[in-house]
Amino acid sequence: MRNIKCRVITLFLLCLVFALCGCSKIRDIVDSYESPTEPIKTTNENQYKVVQSEKEIYDMFLETMKSNKTTCYFNVSDEAMIKADEWAKAFDGIEEVNVEYTIAQSGFNVFVTLSYWDNYPIVEAFEKNDTTTLSATQLELFDKYCDILGACTSNSYSDYENELAIHDYLVSNVGYGSMEEETHTAYDALIKGRAVCSGYAEAFKTLLDMLGIENYSVKGTVNGESHSWNLVKLDGEWYHVDVTWDDPIDGDGTISHKYFNVTDADMALDHIWEAADYPQATGTKYAYYVMSGMAQIHSQEELDAYIQEKVNEQAEKLEFVLYGEADVNQALQKPGVAMNVSYNILKKTEFSVYDITITYN
Repeated sequence: MRNIKCRVITLFLLCLVFALCGCSKIRDIVDSYESPTEPIKTTNENQYKVVQSEKEIYDMFLETMKSNKTTCYFNVSDEAMIKADEWAKAFDGIEEVNVEYTIAQSGFNVFVTLSYWDNYPIVEAFEKNDTTTLSATQLELFDKYCDILGACTSNSYSDYENELAIHDYLVSNVGYGSMEEETHTAYDALIKGRAVCSGYAEAFKTLLDMLGIENYSVKGTVNGESHSWNLVKLDGEWYHVDVTWDDPIDGDGTISHKYFNVTDADMALDHIWEAADYPQATGTKYAYYVMSGMAQIHSQEELDAYIQEKVNEQAEKLEFVLYGEADVNQALQKPGVAMNVSYNILKKTEFSVYDITITYN
């Protein structure tokens, strides 16, 4: 979760404590590259840019992160404009906000230190075709992003097709790590190959950002534990995507789409988040079960016929949507064929999604 630190320092006779297409790989200077120098904290109030609105403050934060810097300083006339709690929630991937400010003749001089995802400088480098502000590790990650986009996506694909390709790549190539391993970032996910939910979410977001697909990362909880996933906008409607929960922990190579492009109502069955802080996700046009042409079954008779057809074809993978009540075990026994069956069920608000694997004896 984001951490917020805020210190207020007054300057009088005594110190008194108050309460962010194509991809060019630029490597000519990689071996000798040094990270950009950070701005120097100063007490000269002429160095503090005067800002007069919340938008100006956020623009400054965004520019700071895109420039791969961690500090910025500005002057505000009203102490009420210093809102560390809100600043920490204003952008995806801000992990920590450290704020110090001093009283000055012109109001308040504010010095902010930000800790945030590599997403911002990497996307900026991609859009400007200029990687000179990236560190060596960021450049390594940048190149990995470019490789993924080149291998999995295309300008001829729809946003949905590119989104699906990225989702499937991450599920297939990233293993779930652990908090103890400190696998929290996209670098951990894509370079080291293991990450927890925040690594999946950051990698997914960055790849979509590079393609110009609007999206957010979401902070919430599942089973009482902190969790991260994404919201994606397609044709004006929003959808939830949880890449982490579509990646089977047992690593059997299966790609699940249970949490790919689902609604608020369906996500809320097992995820909790501050809905007021994010766009409403009510889209169904690009739900996976719709776009994949998954069978829509409404009765026991339809289910029996569907299972019989698939067994006759010796199908090893079955995915279908079941509305209402029907006995799946009964339908699997009717063909009278010796087989081993395993399946997963995901309950939705109006239906259940079945993912069945069959091994024939």
